[in-house]
Amino acid sequence: MKYAKLEKARLNGEVNCKYFSLDPKDLSNDQLGDIRNLNKISHDTAIALIRATLDEGTNLKEVFMDTVGPPDKYRLKLEQEFSEYNIKFVVESKADANYKCVSAASIVAKINRDRMLRDWKFIEPDFNSGGDKHRIFGCGYPGDGITKTWLRAHYDNVFGFPTIVRFSWSTCDRIINISDKCDNKGKVSCVFHCGIAVDRQFKKITDKDYEQVVTNNQKHKRATGIAKGINLENF
Repeated sequence: MKYAKLEKARLNGEVNCKYFSLDPKDLSNDQLGDIRNLNKISHDTAIALIRATLDEGTNLKEVFMDTVGPPDKYRLKLEQEFSEYNIKFVVESKADANYKCVSAASIVAKINRDRMLRDWKFIEPDFNSGGDKHRIFGCGYPGDGITKTWLRAHYDNVFGFPTIVRFSWSTCDRIINISDKCDNKGKVSCVFHCGIAVDRQFKKITDKDYEQVVTNNQKHKRATGIAKGINLENF
């Protein structure tokens, strides 16, 4: 109902909206590869969204945002990023409860997330058949039993979860059984949820990839579950 009202207002020219979507594979690779944490990813995405709005010629005067991390620090970061513009940034916790525009943005994000899940095309071909049994995701929150049941049912001992899942999610950590036994040659005796290992679009894991995974695993005291030079096309 709320989205219907918002869409009517958009069609009448009363409001406008824009959203960016992030691929779960990118989130997994960034986080597990120590490239960016979730806060940095969120900040970068918000900055890109503001920049895209400005590039369209929008006369942006005020931006209201729900904080990710300390609000004052985030606000200062935004002010520095857009110092050439006279923009007032309001960054608060639970801003969606205090400002209608943030609440509307939350609705846009949730509706488009649900639409993308409904229309999702798995790169794992087996999951695109069989009716809706592979699409009973639940709400996607860790307290949802349906979501956890779906994760357990779609966990693979080699590839982990389907690429629709963010592997860096703590809920996934609790489902994956990681052994701490690996020999010195990198022969797999366990499974590690690394984006390099689980992404079936990769043609081959190189020596550099392997060394990077080993370094990351040693840093986080996790076991390595990646076979050096394994050709994923053969699976």
